[in-house]
Amino acid sequence: LRLRVLDYFDFWFKLDVDVQLLSPRLDPVRDMWASNAWMLFTHMIQDPPRCTTNVKAMTNAWLLEKAAACGHQLQPVDGGAPWYADETVAFWSSFHGVWLGLAHSPEYRDYARAWLEYPDGRGTYRWTDQPFWGF
Repeated sequence: LRLRVLDYFDFWFKLDVDVQLLSPRLDPVRDMWASNAWMLFTHMIQDPPRCTTNVKAMTNAWLLEKAAACGHQLQPVDGGAPWYADETVAFWSSFHGVWLGLAHSPEYRDYARAWLEYPDGRGTYRWTDQPFWGF
């Protein structure tokens, strides 16, 4: 995706219409720059299992495909702990932000492709966007 307008921005943020910001000093861009953060979320939620069925299987299939391509085993971890152990845990995405360097990386875009094309995924089980952002 090559849009010239993106040359003027470092992050994108999504704010749902039913969200209120109560802090007048909220500056997510400054805070993300200061901490070298790639993503910002407000909290974790438990998605209904009917909306997350096969998310973990799809993610693991994608990781196996990437591992075969690079010749190294890939494991989703966060700070050394297993990541994505429970596919119903997701980031609340009513307010979140992402660094465009990550969002436009080939790996992130390839994961999005796998997310959209997985045969027993969003069309069958009504996957929401929360598990996607959490990857």
